[in-house]
Amino acid sequence: MSCFRVELKKVVDDSYDVQIGKNLIDTLIHDIENGLAQGKKRFAIITDSTVKSLYADLIAEKLEKAGYANDIFVFPAGEKSKVRATKETLEDAMLAKGYRRDCCVIAVGGGVVTDLAGFLAGTYGRGVPFKIKGVTGAKPSRRIKNKIIGVRGGAPTLLKRAVAENDNRKPTRAKNNKK
Repeated sequence: MSCFRVELKKVVDDSYDVQIGKNLIDTLIHDIENGLAQGKKRFAIITDSTVKSLYADLIAEKLEKAGYANDIFVFPAGEKSKVRATKETLEDAMLAKGYRRDCCVIAVGGGVVTDLAGFLAGTYGRGVPFKIKGVTGAKPSRRIKNKIIGVRGGAPTLLKRAVAENDNRKPTRAKNNKK
């Protein structure tokens, strides 16, 4: 019997940029226009009931002005929403509006939003591009850590850039709704 070794080395650079600053919504739109969303023209904006009026509405408005179709999908704020039923509700709403693999998911919010949206993006239609627009008042190191959880993985879920915004608005946090 003969034996030989098969060399299987995989070197992957999962590096990406994180932008922290003020008024980065315009930068997000500019980056999308320059290929951040891999040429997608339709966006599913996933957010919670607290963040929708603070940031998601403005992102949707600016996307529309730039010629991109989009819809905002909202779920109740708080850890209690971090369940499969919420993901199912979001997916059903996206399907009802005709979203398929030709879309990109943008998460606008904190850890619960980005965890749910990342999981949804990784499984919706076998994976769609996923981008984050973080808006929580947490420290940057915590914010970045929270954004990575549940997002990294297979090629269909691409996290190329997390855009964290610290503008002049007072940070808000969802009430603890655990029972």
